[in-house]
Amino acid sequence: MAVFVALGAFLMTLVGGWTAQRVTDRRHLVLGLAGGLMLGVVGLDLLPEAL
Repeated sequence: MAVFVALGAFLMTLVGGWTAQRVTDRRHLVLGLAGGLMLGVVGLDLLPEAL
């Protein structure tokens, strides 16, 4: 099971690096999307504990 998680992390890192190299003129939009997704995940993760 740990091998599949490591393989998934490797592939997602590879896809992210490829995307960063390919999208040079809109890099600020990609970084904004990534930051917004991370904030959304953290907010949704903490919401049940806050209620």
